Amino acid sequence: MGMNFRSASGTWLELVEMPGLFDINQTLVRERIDKFSLSFGDVEFRHIVLPEIYIVYGDMCIRDRWVQMEAPDYRDIVELHFILTGKGVITNHIANSSIVLAPNRQNIFYTPRFSGRAECDPNIPFRFFEIHFTKDKFLHLVQDCGPALQTFCDHIIAGRDMQLSEHGLPSSSATMQCINDILNCPYQGGLKLLFLQAKCMELLVLEAQAYDLHLKNNQKSALKSDYDRDRIHFVKDYLIANAVAPPSLSELAKLSGLNEFKLKKGFREVFNDSIINYVNEYKLVQAKEQLLSNVPIKHVAEELGYSSIQYFSKMFKKKFGVSPGLFTRDALD
Repeated sequence: MGMNFRSASGTWLELVEMPGLFDINQTLVRERIDKFSLSFGDVEFRHIVLPEIYIVYGDMCIRDRWVQMEAPDYRDIVELHFILTGKGVITNHIANSSIVLAPNRQNIFYTPRFSGRAECDPNIPFRFFEIHFTKDKFLHLVQDCGPALQTFCDHIIAGRDMQLSEHGLPSSSATMQCINDILNCPYQGGLKLLFLQAKCMELLVLEAQAYDLHLKNNQKSALKSDYDRDRIHFVKDYLIANAVAPPSLSELAKLSGLNEFKLKKGFREVFNDSIINYVNEYKLVQAKEQLLSNVPIKHVAEELGYSSIQYFSKMFKKKFGVSPGLFTRDALD
């Protein structure tokens, strides 16, 4: 089982998946990194294989306007798909269907046979993260999880192509943090396997929760146009750039050109989070990364705008379950 790529310029790349990909008797974590520098672009794939679960992170910069993709073998898997950066469209000619890709969006797919192509903006980095469950594993995990997922499962059982949402769902800060945890797992051996399995389950729960929220809000969206959504993404980028001293809601409303009601409701629709919690989560993730690089706690707290080390420690422990002093490379080794 694998995936073949051909660019608009005619270059072929055959990506062979790791042997025994879904070996249910596997007891260890296996990993592999593939890097390719080809005429149509630079591609890197990081593979992580667990029992009945396959994780892949892709970092691509394609110079051609489109890439042909072929999956020559039957792929009886269910895929959780997360777009981190970049946008485009994937068309499956066999199923006569299209998947819209946009940054900070997620979806669940069942695509047993694929032959089609991906179109994306040339020379713009495209990064994605996927978790593949065997069909049986996925169906076992989501049984009795409500009518919405049951409809999705009915299509899987019937062998029909299916995607959970037509245009994908917003990825929350909790989702992005979970992905980051998987890619930067600090454990080895049996603990690593247990940690990664738990994080894959957590991502599945977060995606199911996002879909339930989407169904509830589907008929009462505060965002009436693409312009409104673009302004919400502008606000997110502005918040990240000014996370140390974030502006007030009224200031954000003036900057974005949206009224405060549309701004608050629209932000939650797009990012499945409140504005203030999004900023707080972002700052804590940045703090964790700095601590893992052995930056002193005092410097981290000051740089990220916390009023005191005590308050920073309290918020950090609430988020990660341990104090900042324990969350360092030395402490985790």
